Amino acid sequence: MLRAYKYRIYPTDEQEALLAKTFGCCRFVYNWALNLKITAYKERKETLDNVYLTNLMKSELKAEHEWLSEVNSQSLQSALRNLDTAYTNFFRNTKAVGFPRFKSRKNKQSFLCPQHCRVDFEKGTITIQKAKDLPAVLHRKFKGMVKTVTVSMTPSGRYFASVLVDTAIREIPVTPIQVDMALGIDLGIKSLAVCSDERTFDNPKNLQKSLDRLKLLQKRLSRKQKGSANRNKARSRVAQLQEHIANSRKDNLHHHPQPLNLYSRARHQASSTACFGNHQVVSQ
Repeated sequence: MLRAYKYRIYPTDEQEALLAKTFGCCRFVYNWALNLKITAYKERKETLDNVYLTNLMKSELKAEHEWLSEVNSQSLQSALRNLDTAYTNFFRNTKAVGFPRFKSRKNKQSFLCPQHCRVDFEKGTITIQKAKDLPAVLHRKFKGMVKTVTVSMTPSGRYFASVLVDTAIREIPVTPIQVDMALGIDLGIKSLAVCSDERTFDNPKNLQKSLDRLKLLQKRLSRKQKGSANRNKARSRVAQLQEHIANSRKDNLHHHPQPLNLYSRARHQASSTACFGNHQVVSQ
């Protein structure tokens, strides 16, 4: 079974420069291929497949832009595969999935390393192609073969590595609901959750607590001149606060007691639960 483990990484200055170059090259190739596909369809009603774009990138684009050879070539090919998947998903359901958009350096950045990746728990490092021994906080260990590593950077400037592992996981057997051991959970807005045994969990409302600060930072951001260094600093402060709000919300859910943890597990065991709207019945 494939399972992903996400770790925080702390690259050195030299490694940061390499990661930034890889992010930029993958973004450039993705936007280049998207522009070609849009132009080919508008002018000739022609659809360019992934194989054609990959060969074109190797023969022409890399010859025109030699700096593309400074990064992992497989990451560039993965960017083209991601674009092909985005097109497939769009035409499969045009109402639920939007048309692929051009990537921006201001949003979240990521690239995939499909081969030659290694995780060293003794040294606390992750190794990918052209970037050895990335310092990481390996808070969870695993046993299995590393398939891929996806390196990402949030808008606030934090780096993460998502390691996809082929490992053996023991599945928990599904048990039928017992009436005397069942617990009903009602999710809401005023209260995060109300249980059938009259226990209530308050909603921390992390956004409301930070809303004044967020308004202030966004107002400062709107007054900065576009393209300036001060605007980038203000944008980073807004991103850091938004990430703090999201992390606070996740941390609150992780620290709730057993009933809500049971609810989280029960969402993945539909056969052993009965769910009606925001109401959930969990077998304890």
